[in-house]
Amino acid sequence: MPPPRRRLVPDPRLDPRPVWERIATAGTRSHEAYAAGMSRLSCRFCVLSSRADLVCSARLNPDPADRYTEIERRIGHRFRAVDFQFDSTTDGRPIKIVSIIDEHTRECLGGMVERSITGEDLIAELDRLAAQRGTYPAVLRCDNGPELACSAMAEWAAGQVGLHFIPPG
Repeated sequence: MPPPRRRLVPDPRLDPRPVWERIATAGTRSHEAYAAGMSRLSCRFCVLSSRADLVCSARLNPDPADRYTEIERRIGHRFRAVDFQFDSTTDGRPIKIVSIIDEHTRECLGGMVERSITGEDLIAELDRLAAQRGTYPAVLRCDNGPELACSAMAEWAAGQVGLHFIPPG
């Protein structure tokens, strides 16, 4: 039997400064991205990052940033991104949240909040958005979660949408 999962829930009333002070007192180095100006750390070009964090990440990771910029220029900025977040309701039951972002305008085009979101559910939402917008994205940037790195998504994207998986870190 796997060990029980422990869930950490942030408390918005708490001040993060004592946490950083305790980390410094313990001699633990924080990730260099924080010292470079990042306000949060996820993947290099997280779709939910602020514009300032994206600019900072591009400065810290110029090669992938240059590749993304060239692709966006070539395809006319039809870059969309998908990201999942996970949370739970007060009764402890999990929920999944998916956001679909236009990376050029930073507009949230769509999303879903459900107890379970499969690759097929995501494909239906992407098809709905394509019908609404009149076009499929040229490239869909995403992480390699099971909803995105599945055969249904690969079959859906084949020949119409380029899938670009974000490297972790």
